[in-house]
Amino acid sequence: MTDVVDNVQIADLRTYGITGMFADIEEYADYIPDYLELVLADDRITETAKFRVGGSLYGFRDLEKYRIGVAPAPMIRKDWLAEVGLQEPTTWVELYDAMLAIKAAHPDSYGFASRNGTNYMIGQYAYALGSGGFQGFAKTNGMYYEPDEDAYVYGPADEDFKNVVEFFANAYQDGLLHPDYAIMTRDLCFEKLSTGGLFYQTDNNTHAARVWNPALQESDANAGFKMLEPMENSEGQTRQYRYEKDWGSHAAVSSQVEGIEIIMAFYNWMYTDEGVMATNFGVEGETYELINGEPMILQEILDRHKNDPDQLNGVQGELGAGLLCYAKFIDETTYKQTTDPMMIADGDQIQAVTERGDIHYMPAWPPLNEDQSEREKTLQLQLGAIFDQEINNFFTGARPLSEYDDLIADLKAAGSEELEQIYNDAFNSLK
Repeated sequence: MTDVVDNVQIADLRTYGITGMFADIEEYADYIPDYLELVLADDRITETAKFRVGGSLYGFRDLEKYRIGVAPAPMIRKDWLAEVGLQEPTTWVELYDAMLAIKAAHPDSYGFASRNGTNYMIGQYAYALGSGGFQGFAKTNGMYYEPDEDAYVYGPADEDFKNVVEFFANAYQDGLLHPDYAIMTRDLCFEKLSTGGLFYQTDNNTHAARVWNPALQESDANAGFKMLEPMENSEGQTRQYRYEKDWGSHAAVSSQVEGIEIIMAFYNWMYTDEGVMATNFGVEGETYELINGEPMILQEILDRHKNDPDQLNGVQGELGAGLLCYAKFIDETTYKQTTDPMMIADGDQIQAVTERGDIHYMPAWPPLNEDQSEREKTLQLQLGAIFDQEINNFFTGARPLSEYDDLIADLKAAGSEELEQIYNDAFNSLK
């Protein structure tokens, strides 16, 4: 095993931490004071507790120093919306009507699709529509935190999930949901969004500014997607997720490595001001300069990557910097130099709506003990086998919505309520 394994997710921390493979970093508290000050502060301590395994912390989490607001947000072709003479929708009903109007004007185009399979698509829409499950990239986990109940719920077995099923079933029938949504690849989905094949999407809002709009505007300067504010659903709720504060990935240190104190001190350094500058921007005067107190990558480096598919990734790849490379305390200021101002404006808008209370950070899962974890895995497999086999039948009309109660009954018989109990027992212990 290497000295340090990066990009370790919580499932692996729980599986291997208890074996003694990874070091409990709090045993080296004297060497990591800056990191512990961050993760045990009031704004992070609750989420930090969710990443404990048997009370121990087995990794250094990727944290955000400065982050552009990012969310699985509703985005619509602004030019086509104007073309049909409609204002920006404020409810999901208005959005649906707007999509029907655009479809009538552009019959060869579809409303939306998925870049990552059915459950991923559900996870982007379900919470805003009044239910939940499969949040983020958790395509096998139908659990979600329901703030109205202050409890964890298995979304597909919840009565309100019918609203989600009805939305997708209607969209499929009306030609808004692309018929290949379940098998469409990321590249094909992005190609359609970039060429007019799709005119709406609820997904990572940065893709519009970074990928779709630049491609669309090569042939029409007025074309492009616009991010919408959270919309009121059929339950009278206005709510939306944004991606979790910080990230779920960790650097885990081998418990057997020699000189472990040096490694602990090195990782702690990456969470200091000096470490942040070095790991996100490089060397002052050689790769960046400070302008009005903000680090700005040198123009010659930007120019080398101006024709890259993603300029930021090209710059950070050259420097070995940022989230996709070696940093642990992430500063995304370089986005201000490398992306459409729309992305920065959207990020500011997401932050403002978060403060207003209509956008919520995706919460991490509560920590499960060993017995709970083993039972959770079994139940998720049982439930997933039933749900995955049937859900597309409801979307495509092979099964009518009137039979969804039968699927709910099957999911409950397979253990959805037991799974909810496991999560809520862990959640209550955490509280």
